[in-house]
Amino acid sequence: MKQLLMPNVQSKNLFENITSLKNIESRIKLDEIKPKIIERYKFYEDNSTNLENIIDTSNFTESKNLLKSCYGDNLHFNEARRKIREVAKGKCPFCGIGIPSTIDHYFCQDQYPEFSIFLPNLVPCCWECNTTKGVKMVSENSTRKFIHFYFDNLPIEKFLFIEPEFDCGIPMTKIRLNFNHANETTEIIKNHFTALKLIQKYKETLNEKLDDVVKTIIEHSKTMTIDEIRETLRSVHRPLERKYGANFWETCLYDGVINKADFIESVIENSLFLIAL
Repeated sequence: MKQLLMPNVQSKNLFENITSLKNIESRIKLDEIKPKIIERYKFYEDNSTNLENIIDTSNFTESKNLLKSCYGDNLHFNEARRKIREVAKGKCPFCGIGIPSTIDHYFCQDQYPEFSIFLPNLVPCCWECNTTKGVKMVSENSTRKFIHFYFDNLPIEKFLFIEPEFDCGIPMTKIRLNFNHANETTEIIKNHFTALKLIQKYKETLNEKLDDVVKTIIEHSKTMTIDEIRETLRSVHRPLERKYGANFWETCLYDGVINKADFIESVIENSLFLIAL
């Protein structure tokens, strides 16, 4: 889980390029409201560190469908769509599991049609997270429910901890969130994990990945010392951390295995049993 670099696309130019493809009647209407659209773009950017200030103005009700139609299959937006998906580096930033095959409107199109093709509002996302996220943005404690991956300053230090252990001889994992300091961002992260049920998702995904790690340990135990096995696991851990951050679930799994003093030893001691499973 890592903050994303915003795609290098000028939203004003994108709006102008897409509206230029519309029929004359639509183009005239869009040109008339263009100053208000650009004003809202600036308002969004000015409040990027306090997104709670971005509220529905209802100033675009009559032009809602026309604005929403700008988001679609056209030459200019397809190029922007490609750049948006590229910044995710193949993983949905919301969960870190799925493929970012869709684009989420952080503020939804129905309530905020003026942001339908505004790049800071468009975040790469997997289909499941996009569907689950819905339109309700504020939790019961009045903080946002979801991380904005362009603007929220996510902690650099670890807050997601995955600890491997043996339960009745079977390798398992414990997952927890732990923050050094409580602030508004940490509340948003907690809300994000709760709303998308990420702990449960990670438990389901971790079983298979932990099996792969265990197989790797057993295979290398034939020719390597425990320290050498740890270094081999670090060679997988380091690029994952560089690419997706310290709080990417797979990074945290490798971190947990490497730093759990007796886990690798226990895998080797129980290797015959584990191979038979």
